[in-house]
Amino acid sequence: MLVIWLQVPASAGSKDVPALQQAMLDRDHSAFRNLLEGGADPGAGDAHGRTALHLAAMGKDTYWLDELLRRGTSPDLPNTITQEPPLFDALRARVPENIDLLLEGGARLDTRDRNGTTPLHQAAMVNDPASVLKFLEAGADPAAADNIGATFQAYFYDGDPAMIDWSTHRSLRKISDWLRAHDVPVTAAILETL
Repeated sequence: MLVIWLQVPASAGSKDVPALQQAMLDRDHSAFRNLLEGGADPGAGDAHGRTALHLAAMGKDTYWLDELLRRGTSPDLPNTITQEPPLFDALRARVPENIDLLLEGGARLDTRDRNGTTPLHQAAMVNDPASVLKFLEAGADPAAADNIGATFQAYFYDGDPAMIDWSTHRSLRKISDWLRAHDVPVTAAILETL
């Protein structure tokens, strides 16, 4: 029996997609492991700067994220263009399991993208009050300002409070209570109404 091994460069995926990310998109666990074992760089970004860890943070299958973190990939690996940590992608994708995996893997809450945005800012931007509260309770700085001087409170939902469902209202109330209990001024209009 003749076995032929092909050496595939780590950047040999589809156009603008590194091979590691292509294996993930193809849901090919074997190719993914083989690429990692062959030295594929999990920090290689696609055309949007997303690394394999960013793509994993957006997915519903936790295998990819587990495998990358288990192999020592930094949970704060920055997007190669925006400098966003993978936690931002997990927040935007609304995958709480991945948020938890990244935090358990050591993701820092003081990381910033090129705009000075922290995970706390991002959680407020995507209207994820449960993550905002989780981050505050885990030690995120509520006074951290981005490059334009805005704290996370500036990015909260600013619409009609009557449009908020009960679960969100309850989470916002907990955030408001947490801020007051820690002597942090409440400046978000939505939090002032609670």
